[in-house]
Amino acid sequence: MNRVIIVVAFCLTINLLFAQKPQRFKDEVFTMIDSLKNIQYGESINIKNESEKLLLDVYSPKLDTLKKRPLVIFVHGGGFVNGDKGTGYPILFCTGLAKKGYVSGSINYRLGIENPKNDTSYFEAMYRGVQDAKAAIRFFRKNAERYGIDTSKIYIMGGSAGSKVAMHLVYLDQNEVPSYINTVKLGNLEGISGNKGYSSKVNGVVNCWGAMIDYRWINSGDVPLFNVHGTGDKTVPFDSSFDYHGFKYGSSILFDRALTLGIATGIKLFKNSGHTLDNDKAKQNQALDEIGLWLFTQLNNTNNSVGVLRFEKEIQQFEKSDKTESYSSNSILFTGSSFIRLWKTIKQDLAPHEIIHRGFGGSNIGEMAYYIDRIMGNHQFKAIVFYSGSNDITASNQDKTPTQVLETFKFVVQKVRQKFPTIPIYYIAISPNERRWAVQDKVVEANDLFKNYCQNTPNLHFIETMQQLLGKDGKYQPELHISDKLHFNEKGYKIWTAIIKGILDKDFAVNTSLPFLLNEEVLAKNLKSIIENTDPTKKQALKNFLGSADKIVKEGKLYSVMHKKQIPTSGDKHDYMSIGPYWWPDPSKPNGLPYIRRDGERNPEYYEITDSEEMDKVEDEAETLALAYYYSKDERYAEHASRIIKTWFLDKETRQNPNLNFGQGIPGINTGRGIGLIETRGLNRVIDAAILLQNSKNWTKDNHEALKNWFSEFLSWMINSPIGRDEADEHNNHGTHYDTQIISYALFLGKLELAKSQLDTTKKRMVSQLKSDGSQPFELARTTSWGYVNMNLSGFFNNARLAEHLKIDLWKYETKDGKNLKKCVDWMLPYLKKEKVWDYKQIKKMEYRETVNILKMAAKVYTNPVYDKLAKEVDEKIFNSDFGQLTF
Repeated sequence: MNRVIIVVAFCLTINLLFAQKPQRFKDEVFTMIDSLKNIQYGESINIKNESEKLLLDVYSPKLDTLKKRPLVIFVHGGGFVNGDKGTGYPILFCTGLAKKGYVSGSINYRLGIENPKNDTSYFEAMYRGVQDAKAAIRFFRKNAERYGIDTSKIYIMGGSAGSKVAMHLVYLDQNEVPSYINTVKLGNLEGISGNKGYSSKVNGVVNCWGAMIDYRWINSGDVPLFNVHGTGDKTVPFDSSFDYHGFKYGSSILFDRALTLGIATGIKLFKNSGHTLDNDKAKQNQALDEIGLWLFTQLNNTNNSVGVLRFEKEIQQFEKSDKTESYSSNSILFTGSSFIRLWKTIKQDLAPHEIIHRGFGGSNIGEMAYYIDRIMGNHQFKAIVFYSGSNDITASNQDKTPTQVLETFKFVVQKVRQKFPTIPIYYIAISPNERRWAVQDKVVEANDLFKNYCQNTPNLHFIETMQQLLGKDGKYQPELHISDKLHFNEKGYKIWTAIIKGILDKDFAVNTSLPFLLNEEVLAKNLKSIIENTDPTKKQALKNFLGSADKIVKEGKLYSVMHKKQIPTSGDKHDYMSIGPYWWPDPSKPNGLPYIRRDGERNPEYYEITDSEEMDKVEDEAETLALAYYYSKDERYAEHASRIIKTWFLDKETRQNPNLNFGQGIPGINTGRGIGLIETRGLNRVIDAAILLQNSKNWTKDNHEALKNWFSEFLSWMINSPIGRDEADEHNNHGTHYDTQIISYALFLGKLELAKSQLDTTKKRMVSQLKSDGSQPFELARTTSWGYVNMNLSGFFNNARLAEHLKIDLWKYETKDGKNLKKCVDWMLPYLKKEKVWDYKQIKKMEYRETVNILKMAAKVYTNPVYDKLAKEVDEKIFNSDFGQLTF
């Protein structure tokens, strides 16, 4: 109870402390307004070929003493065929702005759409509106003294069709008018509606539920833009999902365009609201408040590019550093404003995490949006951490609202996601300090918005720091800051370090010094029993196993893709190559082409290309020698294992290129297929081998990083190449083992979010590949069904083993329709016990190596000795193999 009272008291204190006197142009400071109606500002010929008087209404604060006031001109909507300056939301906005201290003008313009009604006739209707609105701007400039207008602060605003007029008035240049528009008939954009000799330029535009024909008409240096839209608008798109008679690019697209170009901008989206915000006055008033706050920041802003160029030299320095500094794919990018820039000890403080340090400024969130692509550069990091937005809430007249800071950050996230779809993104809470304590309520509001956004967005994380940085009295702590009363001193950064490092340590806690498929706990337990001579069976197994390793060392064989006689169509023998094993020459064709499929029957030609066989040897021998080194610490084993790995993966003359573009090609049909990736399903054994070798002098850190780089490139190829994506779409054992590879490589590279994401795919495969009784229909359809059932289940078991490193339990996971891995094991039992006859197609003798391994693993994870007993009965020789004794 005491804790609740303290919190409530603190909140009341904050609210009272920060209650501020209303400010003109930002808040409503006038209760009454004056209005002048039906003032003629021009005249022009309408579509009926009649001269039409153009009228406007003027609203201004009553009893106002200020001589020069900002002007906002409103253009009403109505689809270019109806609507009026004096009805509906135009009055709400114009009177609301007048109460804030602006002069506002609501204009009528020529309406009507000529036949035939099409995109061209709608463009022409908008064009006439632009001409009339420009005349209205000139009218107010001409009569500025009469209406008390500051001509250096004129803004145009519109709703729906009126917004289309307003935006094209601002952003469409004469030379951009499409050639299909009859400008001979219409005249130029300035038109002849009146007030010639005065400028029609404005200082900014407010778009309410409107859209543009082409967002590319917004260019660098153009005036600022604010947008309001409902995301459920079915009349005019808030995005670009449909078009309104050619007006296709709505508020979110235009907001993104402005941010990309460094133009001051903002957006207020109303979730699920329709056109005109459903004519809901409460929502329209919310929009007016946000518009007023944004306009307030623009009144003293003469720099339309948000000052982005002030940091150009710093960004160029980042780009220069990128050419000389090298970071692995296991790095974390830290970027943001001066709190990041001044964190000089960040790399030491957050060690052993590898940090790319990219703080710049005093920058604000708009500048982050402008530069984020260049800050990311060509880096391949595993996570990104932002501290940005604090310089947007500073108690100045340039402050953004918390909503605008968040909306701009959403754009930053979008830019990151275009390049890194799944990596974790962290946002550090805006910190409290004495210098900006006057806007602490806005800081708290912004942090709450960011926290909620992060909690509801995948792979987005909010780092809470506020409570740790406040004192017991709920206020800033001066002892945490340097003399500017803003930035941290060593004590402040120490608190940040404790919080941020703790989160990174937790989220990236996979121990890459331990193997992923081999179980280090089991290996350590076996080693202990051998050293202490408590298990003679394992001691004998090790003796035998080392004998096999000695033989490998003595033979001294090395393997390379360069040994094959054939050359892939790329012309590069470094590219791995094989042909489909079950494809044979067509006897009905003179040259046998194209080959035809005989499932389960291996064509001897497969072995004529040596890459597949030699890769198998790399996997077998690297694993054997690494295990021998682990158990014996004999450097002879490590030395040769290192040579095998380096020859296949690292040495320039002998390495395999990190792709499988030419795997399992079919003569006469293609040179490579996605299913060729089944041949690399054992490469995770090489990763485990390399991890076991890390303590050896023969396997250096540089070797290990180079191997990571190879797998990073191979992983990227698997995810992004057409062949890799083709394998990802397979719905049988190929898809399962594709997952195994992605997860293994991602874990090795520290890409935990990718590994987690792929495990989600594995769960989906359980739905599509398994039946509720545990059978595997896609594998049972094959001609060697027993082998494929075991092969596929082995892949699922490997994925479950890998999931353990992410603290995900796939062993006991069950789909909504009751499918799980244990049922798959149990489905096989009647056949293994000879209670049922295997009556599925099986053109080859049934083998049990994978079966025994599946049963031994099942006995461990499901704590059921029946599986172990059955494994021994199925094939005692395999069960008691030296490898099995040392790894189970």
